[in-house]
Order: sequence, then C-alpha cells, then structure tokens
Amino acid sequence: MLLKVKNEILQLDTKIHHLAIQLGNDAHYSDEFIDLKRERHLKNIELIDIIRQPEHKSESLTAHQLREKYRNRPTPPKRETGVWELDNALRGGIEEGVFCIVAGESGAGKTTLAMEILANVSEGVNTKLYSFEMGEHRTLNYLTKLLKTENQWNNLYIDFETSDLDNIIRDIEVTVNTYNTKFFVV
Repeated sequence: MLLKVKNEILQLDTKIHHLAIQLGNDAHYSDEFIDLKRERHLKNIELIDIIRQPEHKSESLTAHQLREKYRNRPTPPKRETGVWELDNALRGGIEEGVFCIVAGESGAGKTTLAMEILANVSEGVNTKLYSFEMGEHRTLNYLTKLLKTENQWNNLYIDFETSDLDNIIRDIEVTVNTYNTKFFVV
C-alpha cells in the first residue's frame, strides 16, 4: 500500500508539472490545477497515516507469488553499455527499469565508466545525467571525448541543478513521461 500511494503521488506531481508548463503563470488559477494540488495533499495525508500505523506490514511476496506475477510478462529490453566486458557479464547489457549502483574507491574510474556508458547508450535513446561532482566545463571535456555522433549530442540531457534525492526522483518521473528518457546517471 505504501508503494502504491508513493507512485500515485509521483503521478500527480507529473500531472501538476505538465499542467503548470502548459498553462504557465495562469496555472495557479485553474480549477484543474487546484484540484490536482488538493488531491496530492490528500495523498500526502494518506501516506502519513500509512506510515503512522503501528502494525504497518511489509509488502512481501512469496517466491511463488513473484513467479506468477511475472509469468506472462515480456522480458524488458536491455541497453548495451558499449563496454564489451560489462555487456558480456550482464548478458547483453543493462535491463530497462533496473537501478544499478557502481561503487569503488576514489579514482577507481566510476565517473569515467558511467560517462562512457551514458555516451554509448545515448546513441539510441534519450539519456540524462545528474551531475553534482563535475561542473559544466569538466562535463563538456568528458563529452567532447566520448560523443561521436549528433544523435549522442541530441539525446543526452544534463542537469547541473537538481541534487536533492526526492527532487531527482520526481524529475526522473517527469523526464520519462515527457522525453521518453530510458537511461539515467546520478
């Protein structure tokens, strides 16, 4: 139930964002905008009530339930990273919808790997980079070395401003729906 309400809030945020863009300065006077904001506030209250419940239960599934849930669903597509060893280890690339964490010591090459994968995936689909550690100049230096085609330059979106995790999550939801973005690096 908790996850369901969180998803409903993200969907409302997306609708509110789209309407605000569509209506501009007049959005705050629109009945539809006001109704969406009201609905979002009610969902926030519902979320607080769920969290406060002393016997809040985990939303666990048995292995059997999980198997049945995915039995007839198609296999999600994979995106090749362009790094042969990684694609080979992942049996064809990174599966769409998967959250991956790349960890390592400082200087191990995490940023270089992430930028290389981002450049390669950008050849075929829209991608987005949230950059907190690299400024615009350093990012441009990386991209100049890695991006070879106009598709890559046009498909890669960069955000230097958003750094709060909640805002990044909301922005990803909006970006997926607005620009059909398939791959993100944070």
